[in-house]
Amino acid sequence: MVVDGPNWLPSAGSFFVGPVVGREEAQRIARRVRGARFADSFLSWYRPDERRVRIPAALALRASGFMNGDRWGDVGLSPQHVLAVVNFGGASAGAFLAVARHLRAQTRAALGIELRPEVKLLGDALVPDWAAYVAEHGHRPGSGEPEWALDMGRARRG
Repeated sequence: MVVDGPNWLPSAGSFFVGPVVGREEAQRIARRVRGARFADSFLSWYRPDERRVRIPAALALRASGFMNGDRWGDVGLSPQHVLAVVNFGGASAGAFLAVARHLRAQTRAALGIELRPEVKLLGDALVPDWAAYVAEHGHRPGSGEPEWALDMGRARRG
């Protein structure tokens, strides 16, 4: 998401605000994404309050089945960070919003969590019907997480 870096793609940055969930739910989501070892250490390094935890929205997206680089036409998730919805070239505002709505709906269905957009939307856009959009543009699955993301939560050697 760094402008003009070697992996830069136009994006709205971090698209969703991290949702607040209970501690047990946070561990369940962390376990779903990276397994028991990660989940057991997650709350120690993420430092939640006693009952509720604001988890990274990226973790919720991954737990909902999305991968870095998932793509629907010219809109998709960054290969570098699953939280960045990016324009691979020529995407309309409506296509961008259709993908964002799909991400929210799938996360709601998979986890019962409502993701809220962090970006501020100005003006109106013609948002296509999701089924018609996918029928026209298809879905190209992503390839997974970059090494830096896989390393999160691992014990550091000094």
